[in-house]
Amino acid sequence: MLASLLIGGLLSVSSLGAAHTEPLKLYDTLPSPLTRPLHRTLGQGTSGQRVKDAQAKLVQLKMLPPQYADGFFNLQTEQAVRALQKASTKTEVDGRIGPTTWRALRFQKPLIGRWKDQPLRHAEVWLDRQLLVLVYKGEVDKVVQVSTGQPGLGTPVGAWRVQRQDADSYSVQYDAPMPWASYYDGGYAIHQSDSVPEYPASHGCTRVPAVFAKDVFQWLAIGTPVRIFA
Repeated sequence: MLASLLIGGLLSVSSLGAAHTEPLKLYDTLPSPLTRPLHRTLGQGTSGQRVKDAQAKLVQLKMLPPQYADGFFNLQTEQAVRALQKASTKTEVDGRIGPTTWRALRFQKPLIGRWKDQPLRHAEVWLDRQLLVLVYKGEVDKVVQVSTGQPGLGTPVGAWRVQRQDADSYSVQYDAPMPWASYYDGGYAIHQSDSVPEYPASHGCTRVPAVFAKDVFQWLAIGTPVRIFA
């Protein structure tokens, strides 16, 4: 008799004599696909359902824009995985998904902003995690892996506002391009770089991967508060 109540994958409580409620979709009770063990490494050039499952979780964590969750392990996915690995601290930062990173992805919870008396829209740089966290109305909107100031040239800790922006900025001092730069304290900026390793490597600025630099630049309007956390 119970089987006759399962029609189109729906079970209505009223059919059992209880008060009517919204039908329960049986697939809502299925476990996350991330509970299935991963027995191979996912990286650039791979594709398929396991990649798509990983991308779905990265989108949920605000580390990957949804338009890049297409089942192909692209450059954006690699940078999102690096952000996950930095947030987790339980796996090597290499931009690939092996069994350890797969498990970290499964259990990683969305990040929460650290600036408690925060303005409605602001940016946080976490030096201990090497992450840029963009917060809007109290909710994390974007998480990007970054590289900040190396020892001896550290990124200053404190609170500022974006003072100016330059899409084609160039450092005369270091003879290096700094595209999509948002300056918040004199010559300190959040800008694009082709070198964003897992450790602090800059001359004090916050380096952002090229694939996300323009998006970050556009998010960081002039006047946006920026807080650097040790």
